Amino acid sequence: MSDVVVRCPSETIDNRIAELKEYLKNFPNGAVSEAVRHEIEYLEESTPGILTSEQKQARALIKKFCNEEYGSDPDFSDMTNIGIAYTTLDDEKTGDEVDIQVSADLDNYAFNTYLDSVHVSKVQYENLADMIEHFLKWLNFDSLITVTCSEWDTFHSFNNEYNAVMAEAARPELI
Repeated sequence: MSDVVVRCPSETIDNRIAELKEYLKNFPNGAVSEAVRHEIEYLEESTPGILTSEQKQARALIKKFCNEEYGSDPDFSDMTNIGIAYTTLDDEKTGDEVDIQVSADLDNYAFNTYLDSVHVSKVQYENLADMIEHFLKWLNFDSLITVTCSEWDTFHSFNNEYNAVMAEAARPELI
């Protein structure tokens, strides 16, 4: 008995990947979702023409970092938002604990930093090769979660504006 190899046209594989990514939007957590993420990664990595060599290199660097730092694989289901660092920090100004999340955007050659879901910075690269050379090759958890004074200022400014709007909305109307 011989092995039968079935080859799908790339259009069919693209459609399958799109379907799987749509599933993850609706059901982002759970064991089935983890299996779906692995299927997407397998299809993207093993199908010629789906990913460029630079995209494969970028993903490999992120995967290596996440495995070494956290003991787990990153989620590549959204190439514009690949989580690479998350923790909490103390806000010296307010004394509150603040979530920090850093994500890589391989489609737009950038990485983004968020404090409590407030986008406080974006580092933009010229192209993916530039991002690999100047960022992804040097991933370091402590560097990723370091927040500059400017980023804290952006965060506090947003919170001040938000609190002012909410206070105004809560005021009873004067007749």
